[in-house]
Amino acid sequence: MSVEQIRQLIQLLSLTNHSTTAMRVVLIHPAEVMNTASANALLKVLEEPPNNTIFILVAHQIHRLLPTIISRCQAIAMPIPQRKVAIDWLESQQVGDPNGVLDYAGGAPLIALQNSGDFTAQSMVYQHLAKGGKLDTAACAGLLLEHGMEAALTLLQKWMFDLQLSTHALPSHYHMKLAKSLQALAKSVNLSALLDFQRELVQAKVTANHPLSQELQLEAILLNYKKVFKH
Repeated sequence: MSVEQIRQLIQLLSLTNHSTTAMRVVLIHPAEVMNTASANALLKVLEEPPNNTIFILVAHQIHRLLPTIISRCQAIAMPIPQRKVAIDWLESQQVGDPNGVLDYAGGAPLIALQNSGDFTAQSMVYQHLAKGGKLDTAACAGLLLEHGMEAALTLLQKWMFDLQLSTHALPSHYHMKLAKSLQALAKSVNLSALLDFQRELVQAKVTANHPLSQELQLEAILLNYKKVFKH
């Protein structure tokens, strides 16, 4: 979120400040993506908020917010619900494989519901990724791009996170049902190459919407995925 966006928001609020008596709500989500400049710009309006205006800042990583921002807000913790409650709710929403969907969403049921339509198709991607160094990069890239470049990179990041856990004999966080596949794959992992690949995924996220051919970009990324494994 840029400082210019915050300035435009402040300008809009000032223009309408005297033209309405209705309550206005400003929602900023996710608030932690603000850089220092945009956070400081927002801080000024939080210190002297316009009349009839409520600011709601939603942050998943509150420690990334400036302490001065936090001090001017009322913190309301909204923890992830208990697993059984979340599973029961997803079942009531007629979500297929609620356990797998919830795992992939990190235990967050609303995100699980939002992504549930793509989850079944992802199983084919996992079959490819489980081949490790024998991966068919072109076929896998085509399947991944059905979800969009950013979603494809997120899927790879979650897969690599669990693969790294498996190399240390730790339980999976996002792919509990695929724990055996990950454990088998972990035996052939070059840990140094795995860490390098995770850093590459972080950098790729920055340019996820670049106009360059996403298919070629993703195939190049998957070629480096194959290098994570010892031959």
